[in-house]
Formats: sequence, C-alpha cells, structure tokens
Amino acid sequence: MDKFSLNTFHSDRWRLRISNIPFMDTNATDLLTKFVANIDLPDINLPNGTIRFGGHTEYEPYSMQDNTGLSPLTVTFKMNEYLQNWYALYRWVANIRRGKFELDAKDLKIAELAVEILDNQSRPTVELQFLDLLITNVARVPLEYGKSSEVSFAATFAYEDMILKVKSSHTE
Repeated sequence: MDKFSLNTFHSDRWRLRISNIPFMDTNATDLLTKFVANIDLPDINLPNGTIRFGGHTEYEPYSMQDNTGLSPLTVTFKMNEYLQNWYALYRWVANIRRGKFELDAKDLKIAELAVEILDNQSRPTVELQFLDLLITNVARVPLEYGKSSEVSFAATFAYEDMILKVKSSHTE
C-alpha cells in the first residue's frame, strides 16, 4: 500500500460477507448479510505493564501470541419479520452451551467474516477479513408496545485474526 487515496471514507460504504454459519445451510448467510445494520470494528490497546528507564517508556510484550486478548467484533442486525436471523444465532449459542453438537471445534466457527469497504462509486477497495470467529453473545431484544420501529439485536464474536486486503489498485 505505497499509494494512498485522498478521498475520505464514508461510514455507509461497506457490505458484509459471511462464509458460513454453523448449524445453518449455506443459503442462510443471507439472513445475516441482508439484515446487517452496523458493525463496530474492534479496538486494540496496550495493557498495563510498561518498563520505564532513561526517560523513555518501553512496553513489555503482552503475549508471545499475536492475537491474545483482542477486543471482540460486534455486529448489529435488523431482525427479519419471522425472527429467523436472531433465532439462528440464538440456537448457535444455545447449542454450544448445551454441548448439543456433533462437530469438531473448527466447525463451530465462521471461517471468515469480511467487511468490504467500498469507494464512492460502490467498488470494493479493501476488505477487512476476520478469521475463525466464534459467537460469544447474542444480546437481549426488548419488545415494546406503543412503538413502531425496526427491531435490531447485536451479536458479539471472538476471532483469531484480522487481515486487511487491498482489492483494487485504483486511486482517484
């Protein structure tokens, strides 16, 4: 990435792609990708554990493993009319909690969740790939009388790694 774009990124120029969803057939990924409302890209920080000497601050390695202690990825979905997307994620967590699966550990994960960043002409420019995701939480969903608004819910995922891939070399 030796070239850079002078264009700014707009927060509504992206789309989600999911490789698979455990306990669901391959066509079911549309239940999530078509109803995604927003994504909170994770933060990263340095934990306490600094060494100070000679007026300089050096950080001790938090872990010898690259991705220990990463912040989770949070995705908010709009609930579809028949509650299918919420229930699919709910069942995924419930099946893991109850041990009701006949799968290897790798089969309990989403292999890849990709956030494609689009330019101002809706062309993919880069892709943030989150790899080996495991769902850790499906948030509660409040239902209320007297309000007529779209219902949404959040799901939280732990992931093994995040990679940024450049999709195009054009700059404007």
